[in-house]
Amino acid sequence: WSAEAVDNKGVKNVADACKAAGGVGRVVLVSSMLTHPSNRLHPVRVLLNNIRWSLMDHKYAGEEALRGSGVPFTVVRPGGLTNKPAGETQLRIDVNATKEASPGSISRADVAAVCVE
Repeated sequence: WSAEAVDNKGVKNVADACKAAGGVGRVVLVSSMLTHPSNRLHPVRVLLNNIRWSLMDHKYAGEEALRGSGVPFTVVRPGGLTNKPAGETQLRIDVNATKEASPGSISRADVAAVCVE
């Protein structure tokens, strides 16, 4: 697999399919912290882009394809994922967030709960 195929083209394909199907309630995309280009010089983003074939750039391109599709959507950008129980991390919810306030980790259970709300 490649970041381009999954995080960019794959997300675009999902958005296109939802648009073609009509009546889709909402697409929830689990992306990643630091995807926004304003974070392009953050060391973690630079590292991930270099070791995973522009992973963060492709994630952001997929987010942009979803935004431009006209399909209702939510993008969830968690930091590092843990296996801790849900409810141990304070969640931050923003509209049109670009720069993350602070790095951190979150349990997979909390991310899942946000996605199904």
